[in-house]
Amino acid sequence: YQVAFTGMENTIVFLTFALFLYNPRDNAWLFLFNGACMIFAQGLARQLVKRLGQRKVIMLGMLVASVAFVWVALIPTPAAGVPSPAWAEPSFYAGLGLISFATGLILPSVSALVSLYSDASEQGRNLGILRSAGSLARVIGPVTAALLYFHFGSHFWVYLGGAVLMLPAIWIVRGLPDPSSEATSA
Repeated sequence: YQVAFTGMENTIVFLTFALFLYNPRDNAWLFLFNGACMIFAQGLARQLVKRLGQRKVIMLGMLVASVAFVWVALIPTPAAGVPSPAWAEPSFYAGLGLISFATGLILPSVSALVSLYSDASEQGRNLGILRSAGSLARVIGPVTAALLYFHFGSHFWVYLGGAVLMLPAIWIVRGLPDPSSEATSA
C-alpha cells in the first residue's frame, strides 16, 4: 500500500497541473483536505476496530483505496486548450479524499497488527522492520509512479497500478489468523 500511496503523493502536483492547472496554493488546499480526511479516518478507526477487528479494518481500507484509485484513474485528462469537465474537480477531491481516508484506516491498523503478532521481546524489532519497509516504499513508490506517469503520459496507469497493488494485500491480510490479544487491546 505504501508504494501506491507514496507514488500518488509524489506525482499529484504533476497531475493537478495537468488536470486543473493548479498552482502551489491550490495544491496546499488539496493537501490540507487530504490531511483532514486522514485525521477523520484515524478517529473513526478506533471505533471500527472495536466492532470489526484490525484485519477487517485493514481490508476495508484497502477496498476503499482500490475503488478510489480506479475512480481517480478514470478522470479524463483534458486536451490542450480544453478545460476539464465540471464534474472532474469535485470527483478528483472525492477520490483523493477516499484514498486519504483509507490510509488513515490502514496505517495505524497495520502497526497495531504487527505489534499484536509480535512477542513482547520482538515488538520493537518488528515495528522497526515495518517502518523500514515503509521507508523503502517511499523510495520505490515515487520512482515507479514517475516512470509510469511520464512514460505513459497520463495518470491512468499510476492510479490503476495503485488499485491493483491492493488486491494481493487484501488477500494476505484476509489469510492472517486473528491475534489472540486483539479483542482485549481494542
